[in-house]
Amino acid sequence: SMAEAHNAMYAAVHENDSNAQVGAVPNLAAVKPNDAENPRDLVGAEHFDYVYNRAFLEATVKGDFDRNLDGIVDETMAAGMDFIGVNYYTRITVRGLTVPLIADHPWTDFYPEVLWEEYNSGIAEVSRLAGEYGLPIIITENGTPEMDGAGERFLRPTLQALQSVIQEGVDVQGYFFWSLIDNYEWNHGMGMRFGLYSVDTETKTRTKTGVAEIYRSIVEMNSAEH
Repeated sequence: SMAEAHNAMYAAVHENDSNAQVGAVPNLAAVKPNDAENPRDLVGAEHFDYVYNRAFLEATVKGDFDRNLDGIVDETMAAGMDFIGVNYYTRITVRGLTVPLIADHPWTDFYPEVLWEEYNSGIAEVSRLAGEYGLPIIITENGTPEMDGAGERFLRPTLQALQSVIQEGVDVQGYFFWSLIDNYEWNHGMGMRFGLYSVDTETKTRTKTGVAEIYRSIVEMNSAEH
């Protein structure tokens, strides 16, 4: 599994360099039940949070490995993490199911009904979640493919939420916007544009966006407040 591979690599790196800082970067999501009054959806959202967000961290930070994803630790192994990198993009709306999607994994009894939602305060939610493990946190990716007007709509409120969670005491030590320029986005090709500089696919010309200007002002002021 990825958790076992990480733990083995953590040990190998530290055997050769005791001062190395080794961490993993899970893609964490904020979670919302489809219907907050429906007990099945509430359980489904809880199980999604565990399977998608927490099971890997439990195994790589604590060494508590739940091999069949049923909420019970099957084995304890040597583990290690010096920091937690967090990629955050979306809140996922979850519908609970009566049976698991994967027969051998009982807590996969959910269906992610809405996969993409621009939800600014979710960065605080996933930072708090990562903060439960008592390690430094770096936001290694955060962005939006809807860059028109995203400086005030997306970036500023996102960083305000991050400022708030830092003030709460969560040890967030860095933030990286995704991305500097438009990139080839997996199976979406150039259909999703995350760049602070837009790229003309024909001429390769790079053009600064309004988001880049607002990001510059936030960095210079060291504050997302107006």
